[in-house]
Amino acid sequence: MGDAVTSPPPDPATASTPGEFVDALDRLRLWAGRPSLRRLRHLAGRSTTPDGQQVDALPPSTVSYTLNGRGLPGLPRLAFVEAYVTACLTACDLPSEQIEEQVARWQDAWRRLATPGDLEPAAQEAEGATSQPHPPDQASSRAGRTRLMLAGLAGLAAGALIATVVTLFLRPAAGQGIPLRGEDPNRCDSPYVCFYDHGQTGRFRDVTDEYQPLNDSRDTSAMANPRKDDVVWLRWEDGHTECTLPFATYRLAPKVADIRISRDYHCPSRTGERRAVLDPAAVVPAPLPPCYATTPPRPQAGDSPTPT
Repeated sequence: MGDAVTSPPPDPATASTPGEFVDALDRLRLWAGRPSLRRLRHLAGRSTTPDGQQVDALPPSTVSYTLNGRGLPGLPRLAFVEAYVTACLTACDLPSEQIEEQVARWQDAWRRLATPGDLEPAAQEAEGATSQPHPPDQASSRAGRTRLMLAGLAGLAAGALIATVVTLFLRPAAGQGIPLRGEDPNRCDSPYVCFYDHGQTGRFRDVTDEYQPLNDSRDTSAMANPRKDDVVWLRWEDGHTECTLPFATYRLAPKVADIRISRDYHCPSRTGERRAVLDPAAVVPAPLPPCYATTPPRPQAGDSPTPT
C-alpha cells in the first residue's frame, strides 16, 4: 500500500484573538475532511450538565452557532472546545496519545485568550445545553475527563473507522495505482454518489425514503460513495437489495436498477449473496480528507496482486 502521511493540524497557538481562535476551529474541521455536524455529535457522545441531565456534547446547532462566529467576541466554552477538537481528531483516527497532546494545545491557547467573562457558562446557545467550564487549576480533573472521553469515542468510532481504513488503504493489483488528486472527469466528490461503466455514467445526491431509478446508469459496474456518513442501498432488477458502506467504492454485479441514499451510519448485519464488493481499485476514488493524504503505491520488482 502507499505510505500513509499525515499533514499537521492547524496550530491554535497562532490565534491572537477570539475570532482567530474560532477560525482555527473551523480550519480544524476542514483539515479533518469536514465531517458533518451529525457525525461530530455522534463522535462526541453525551455529557452531563451540573443538574445531572444527559445532553449531546456537540449539538449541531451549537457547533454551527460557534463556527459562524455568533458567540464572538467571547470564546466558546472550554468544554465545547475539548469535545469538538477530540471529535475532529477522532474522525481522522489519530492515536489517543496524539489526541490528548492536541487537546492540551487547544486548552492552553484558550486560557491564553480567555477573559473573566469566558470563565462563566455561555448563554443559551441555540439548543440551550449548558455545562460548567473547567477552571484553570483543575488539571487533574481535566486530564481524567479527556481520557474517559477518548475511551468512549474509541468504541463509538471503531466500526466506522475500520470500514474506512480498509476501504482507503487496501492495495490494488500491481501496476494499478490509484490517482488520488487531479481534475479527473471520473472523480466523485461528496455529496454525490457516482456510478461507472467505462467512465462515469451517473450521479445522485438526494436522501430519499423511496428508491430512485438509475435510468441511463443501469448498465453500471462500479459505484463510489464519498459521503462519510450515509449508507447507500442498491436494488437489482430481480428485487435483490443490498446495503453499502459510506466513504467506499464498490464493484457491482450487473443490472442494478435503483438507489436509495440513507442517513444511516451502518448497514444491518446480513448473510447471503453479495453483489456489491468493496474494491478501492474499481474507479478513481473521491479525494481523501487532508488527514488521510497518501502517496501513490511504489511497485517493486516481482510484485504480485495482494489478496483482499
